[in-house]
Amino acid sequence: MLYKGDRFFPRHSRLVPSGFSRQLLHVSGELQGLKVEILVCHLPSSRNTGATRRRAFNAMLRFADSILLTDPKANLIIMGDMNRTPDQPPIGEAFPHGVRRAPCGTLHNPLYPAWRQGRWSYLYKGRRQLLDHFYLSDGMMQRLAGCGIFVRDYMLAPQGAPDAGSPYRTYSEGLYRGGVSDHLPVYVTLETGIL
Repeated sequence: MLYKGDRFFPRHSRLVPSGFSRQLLHVSGELQGLKVEILVCHLPSSRNTGATRRRAFNAMLRFADSILLTDPKANLIIMGDMNRTPDQPPIGEAFPHGVRRAPCGTLHNPLYPAWRQGRWSYLYKGRRQLLDHFYLSDGMMQRLAGCGIFVRDYMLAPQGAPDAGSPYRTYSEGLYRGGVSDHLPVYVTLETGIL
């Protein structure tokens, strides 16, 4: 997790078991005076079994629920590469129309409307997909000022390349290509100055 040290002050961090080789990272801290809980995820890809993906996703939801059960007004941000589009299971089941309503609290995917409009963060065999998500608690949604997928020409494979127009990978087939990433970054802008 990268952050600006003059804006975010971590107070506590720990790894949370996911039932998969990549654990979840939980960081508590202050974002410009606002107490926040952040959960960073990199969930299993499609190369893994559906059961493995569901197990890791459910571990993420259980941990989020435990935070919201303790404090229903918690400012919770979940972010990461979920390796599934908003409509694919288990995400589409848990977040119909980009929202998950549970007894402990509601989580929102602010990028859901962008996905419905055809925006994407990953390109696989010509198929545009939004695999990178944010889930925000009600308190954080009230502070949402904007969100989107960040893209600039230098982040895309150049014309003439076999994968022109897709995110420009750093490595491909074992060779260094000098690109930024195989995913485009997603972002949320939050209003915290009112505190």
